[in-house]
Amino acid sequence: MDCPNCRSSDTQKAAIGYESGISTLSATGLAVSMSGEFGVGGAEGTQQTLLSQRLSPPSKKSVIRIFLICWCITCFLAVAYLLVAFPEGVIKGEIAAFPDAFNMGEFRNDANAAMGQKVCVLLFSPLVAPIVILRSDIPLISKASAAFVFLLSNLIAFMVAKSNRRWNKQKYPQILQQYNATWFCRKCGEKWV
Repeated sequence: MDCPNCRSSDTQKAAIGYESGISTLSATGLAVSMSGEFGVGGAEGTQQTLLSQRLSPPSKKSVIRIFLICWCITCFLAVAYLLVAFPEGVIKGEIAAFPDAFNMGEFRNDANAAMGQKVCVLLFSPLVAPIVILRSDIPLISKASAAFVFLLSNLIAFMVAKSNRRWNKQKYPQILQQYNATWFCRKCGEKWV
């Protein structure tokens, strides 16, 4: 197939140009010092040419990354909330007045319960934090605003993830098919379908 721009016959499929520009590297070394000490080292990696980067295939939109970002933000907000709502308990290293999320408002003071509550908040905070906030002994306006922020962040993450999943199922196959039909000229760099 000839290039429509420069009429050169030095053309190639974009997918082949992409794959031919990626190399896997592996190296191992051994060193001996003047004092007789030995050292061994190794490295692995990939190398990609600029042309290969330019010809890279389209990527899918992330679904899991959205939930991970939401989880990190919610964990940060949960810790910030704990620092504001229970400053004495957090400073002492335990959350004595923090309600156990699974007992729904029952207050526990022992060290094992405090550790379990911390783990519960940090690992399951996107789901548990609104329940814990609503069961705590802080003013209603603070409860409502904190619970709203947690629920809103989870709702936004769910909606974005659902939209990305729909795009991956409906639009991505068409874009990938167009990419697979794309050619490029090795002389002038023109791309066409």
